Amino acid sequence: ILEVRAQLTSMRGVETLSRRAFLIRKAATAPDARGGAMAARDAAQALADDIQGWLGEISRDKPAIVERCRT
Repeated sequence: ILEVRAQLTSMRGVETLSRRAFLIRKAATAPDARGGAMAARDAAQALADDIQGWLGEISRDKPAIVERCRT
């Protein structure tokens, strides 16, 4: 299980523009260190994909937030 809370702030970090929680569950394929490491790798990749999707939604649906990130 990988649980992350992400927050998008203005450039100076003063204003919270968006936030989101992510919960990723990946089962190990084997009950050993290798299986655990592979599950952790898969969870990290899924998290990266989810964050990319979240930022893409913001960019597409809320251009004012994108502009605030630059200032």
